[in-house]
Amino acid sequence: MEIRNMKELVGSIRCGLHHIGEMRPRGDSNLARKSYARGDRSTSVGKNERFSQNITFNDEELEGVTCLHDDALVIVADIADFDVKRVLVDNSSAADVMSWEVFLGLMISPSKIKPITTSLLGFGGATVIPEGTIKLPVTLGTYPASVVIMTSFLLVKAPMAYNAIYGPPLLNAARAVVSTYHQVMKFPTSRGVGCVRGEQQASRRCYVDNISIKNTVMMLDLEQPNGRTLKM
Repeated sequence: MEIRNMKELVGSIRCGLHHIGEMRPRGDSNLARKSYARGDRSTSVGKNERFSQNITFNDEELEGVTCLHDDALVIVADIADFDVKRVLVDNSSAADVMSWEVFLGLMISPSKIKPITTSLLGFGGATVIPEGTIKLPVTLGTYPASVVIMTSFLLVKAPMAYNAIYGPPLLNAARAVVSTYHQVMKFPTSRGVGCVRGEQQASRRCYVDNISIKNTVMMLDLEQPNGRTLKM
């Protein structure tokens, strides 16, 4: 299965890789994908106080943001209790993706990886076979306005400008709303609307890295929450 629509490109030229098939409700088999396409898994969302909150953006949130800009939203993410820098928040991506180097940095046993048959299609038609999937806790926001989402990441050994990519599977699970203009992502929690702000300079560095280097090199930047940098 291949998605050739250019809108599926992850971060356009910024990433150098776009995703096809993968997780979400469509699954990793032809039967599951056909069921997804037919809408067999459609469900109604019941009333929930957490999801009834209004999410808005205003000009006050532009403080510190350099305008006018067309920067992608790049954040410091909390994945499995590690602070992972250079994480792209991308509504157009088909999957939640993590580089193999970052997975190794998280010091998680490879035995927890689940195999997958779905391939990824890169620029030039090159096919990338993921190493598998790994389910990890992702924390969005800071206490008390925070949520933890168990997220299945595709693990890839391929040049990427980002350490990981948050796609619709995670964003939809969190009911997150993204404003690249305001450089912020918001989501409902049981204690109000939480938010994660972007790092505009990091976003621009990722962009420059991709257009100035023929073969993109992974820029690994991963820290423990207490501030200690992992030596890798």
